Amino acid sequence: MDPANIPTGAVTLLGNLLPVLRALSADNVNPLAVVQLQAIGERFPVSGMLAKMLPEALCRSRSMRISRLQTSVGWLAGDTAAALSQTAGGQAAALLSLALVELCCRNMAGHLLHELALKMLPANQAVAGMSQLSDAAEGISNKLKTLAFGRHHATQVTRIRETYLHLGLELPPSMSATLIDGLTAEKMVDLLDCVQQALRGESSRVYIDGFQGMGTIVSLLTALCPDDLLLMVEGGIIHQGDRVSIVVSIIHKRADVDISLETIVNGSKVSTTFPVAFRNDFEIGRLSPCDHLTMNMEGGLADLLDQLLVTVTFAPRDNIVCCFVDLIAALVCNFPSGCFGEESMFHNCGFQDLLGPRVNRLVREKLELLFGVAPPVAVPNVIPAYASLCHAFESLVPKSACICFECFASPIWTQPPLAEQHCPARRVMVGLQHLLGYAILFLFVHTDMKTVRIIQRPQTKIGLHLCHHLTQHLLLAMGDIPAAPGPGAEFARYLVSDFHKDMCQFLGSLPHDAGPEHNVIGTSSGATSIFPATLGTMEFEDPRTLRYQVVDGRFHDGGKYYKALIEYSHIPPRAVAAKSLLHPSTPSLGLSRIGCHSFLTLSQRPYHDCLRLRVMVRVSGQVLHLSFYSLQLGYIGTAVASPCDHPHGDTVNLEKYDGIIATGVGAPIPPNGLVSVVLTHGDPEAQLLSGVAGVRTMIQGDGCLRCMIMEAGEKGFRMLIQR
Repeated sequence: MDPANIPTGAVTLLGNLLPVLRALSADNVNPLAVVQLQAIGERFPVSGMLAKMLPEALCRSRSMRISRLQTSVGWLAGDTAAALSQTAGGQAAALLSLALVELCCRNMAGHLLHELALKMLPANQAVAGMSQLSDAAEGISNKLKTLAFGRHHATQVTRIRETYLHLGLELPPSMSATLIDGLTAEKMVDLLDCVQQALRGESSRVYIDGFQGMGTIVSLLTALCPDDLLLMVEGGIIHQGDRVSIVVSIIHKRADVDISLETIVNGSKVSTTFPVAFRNDFEIGRLSPCDHLTMNMEGGLADLLDQLLVTVTFAPRDNIVCCFVDLIAALVCNFPSGCFGEESMFHNCGFQDLLGPRVNRLVREKLELLFGVAPPVAVPNVIPAYASLCHAFESLVPKSACICFECFASPIWTQPPLAEQHCPARRVMVGLQHLLGYAILFLFVHTDMKTVRIIQRPQTKIGLHLCHHLTQHLLLAMGDIPAAPGPGAEFARYLVSDFHKDMCQFLGSLPHDAGPEHNVIGTSSGATSIFPATLGTMEFEDPRTLRYQVVDGRFHDGGKYYKALIEYSHIPPRAVAAKSLLHPSTPSLGLSRIGCHSFLTLSQRPYHDCLRLRVMVRVSGQVLHLSFYSLQLGYIGTAVASPCDHPHGDTVNLEKYDGIIATGVGAPIPPNGLVSVVLTHGDPEAQLLSGVAGVRTMIQGDGCLRCMIMEAGEKGFRMLIQR
C-alpha cells in the first residue's frame, strides 16, 4: 500500500493508539486478550476494600535506577495495567485476574478466563487464546502484588479456623486438610458464572454450602464482592454485606459442596444445583497449593505457617510459632561452625559473618517483623531450641494426621523419605523446613516494600540443608553416629553459589531462556525484582554486610520489561600473578594502592527476555572483562580477619614470611604454594573487584596486616585483601 493513500483519519487513530500499543508491546501482551478481559470484567461489579485499592495500584509508575547501569527497576508509565484502570470493567477484570492467578496458577487462570469468555461473551468477542489470556492475567496480577492477596487468603482461612475454635468444634485432620482445596477448572467456571449472574440481576441468588474448599471459595468471594455476600459458619453469621446476592454456609457435617443458582422467573422460583469437584495439587514441601504467595512483610511468614498447619489442625499455634522462631535464631547465631561443608567456600562463622556487626539485633528485629514474635535476647542453643520445637509439634499435630506411621516414631526431620506424598503430618514437617529457609533468606533482604511474593517452585535448598545438618549434629551430640547417610543426605553440601541461587529464586523466577552459558545475577518474579546490593554500590562494604536489594516492579530500559539480569558464563578466568608488584629488593610490605584499577565500566544489552551485563576494568593500560557473578560469590565467601590491638598500618618484614606475593586487581590470585596480598588499601571498589569465586580469601578488618597473614597461614587462606 502506498503510504500517501492512507486516510488522514486512520493515521490520526494510529497516532492515538501508539502509546497503548507501545505499552502492550512492553508487557508482551496481546491487545485482543486485554479487550476480552475487560469484556469479562464488565460482567462482575466488584466491591470491597481490595476493589478500592485497584486504581492506585494499577496506575503506579515509580522506578529506581541501578547505579552505573542504564537499567531501572519499577513500572513503566501507561502499561497494560494502567490502561485497565480507566474503566470499571477493566478494574474488575484486574481483580478477577489477580484472584485466579493467586488461587490457581497462570496457566489455569488463562484456561478459566477462556472458558468464561465462551460462556458469557458473544462469539465475536471471545477470540483470544488461553496462552494469551494467561500472559495478560499474569502481567496484571504481578502489578497488583501490593494488594497482598496471600494475606487476604490467610485472613479468611484464619477467620474460619478461629470460629471453629470459638465453637469448641475440633475437626479431624482428614477434614481440616480439605478447607483450602482448589476447585477444578470446570467447577470454578460454573461458580463464577453463577456469581456474575447473581451480581448483575436482582432476581438471582447463589447458595453455596458444605465444607471442602470453602477457604478457597470464601477468599475468592470476599475479594470480589464482599458487599453482596452473606457468610455463615455452622449457622452463625460472621460476615454480611449490604446486599445478599450470594449466601455461603460452611457446615462440617456436609463435606461435599453444592452450588445452587435460584432465579425468579414470572413469579416462580427456578433452581439449578450442581456439585463441586476439587483438584488435589498440594505437593509436599509447599506451604499452600498456590504456585506463589503474595504476603505482607509484617507477619507474612506467620500467615504462611498458619496456612500450613490448618491442613492438620485448627488448634491455637502460638507455642509452635515461638519455638520455631527460637530455633531459627539459634541456627543463625549459635549453630556450630563448619556446617556448610569444606567445599562450600562459606567462612566458618557461617551467617553471623555475613549479617554485619549487630547480628543478634538484626535477627530479632527481622524475625519479629516476619512472625510477630521476637526470639529472646539471650538466643538459646540449637539443641534445646530443636527439642522445644519437637515437643510443640507433637503437642499440636494430632497423631491421626500421620498416615505413614513414621512421623512420630523419631524426632522431626529424621524420618526416611516418603515413597508417596500423601501424609498430612509429613507435609507439615517438610513445609517447616522450607519456611525455615525462607526466614533465613529474608535476613539478607533489604527493602522498603510492605508486600513480597514468594515463589514456591522451584524449591529452595537452604532450609533442607540446615535441617539435615541440624539432625546430624543432634545425633552426634547424643553419641549416635549414623552408619550411613541419613534423610536429606543429598542436601549435605551447600555452596555459596547455592545460596546466591536461593536468593534469586525465592523472590524471583530464574529465566528459562538464558541457557546454561549464562550466569544469573538478578531475577524478577514479574511483581518484584531482586539483585545483589553490591551491583548498585560496586564496593566492598565496611563493615562487610551481605544484602540483596528487593524492589517493587520489573527490570526495564524505559521501553521494555525484562525477566532477569544475566552475564555470559565463559568470561576468561582471573589471571594468576606472574610476579609480585613489589620489587624483589623491597624489604617490607605495607598498606598500598598500587594494585588498584584505574577505570570501571558496567554496561548491558538485551538478550531475549533478559539484560546481559558486562563488567570491564582498566588495569595498567589493559582492559579486562570480569565476571560479576564471580565477584559476588567471592564477596560472599570472603572472611574478615580477626581484630587486633596493633596499628592498622604496621608494615610486615617480608624476610620473616616466606611465600608472600603482592598482587592487584589485574591478577589477584597467587601461584600455587604462595599467598597473595592484594594491594587495594582505601579503595572499596578495588577490594570488591579483587574477589574470585573458589579461592579462599580474607579481607583485612580492624587489625594489622601481620596478624592477618598469620591467621591466614593457620586457616589456609590463599588470598588476602588490604582494607
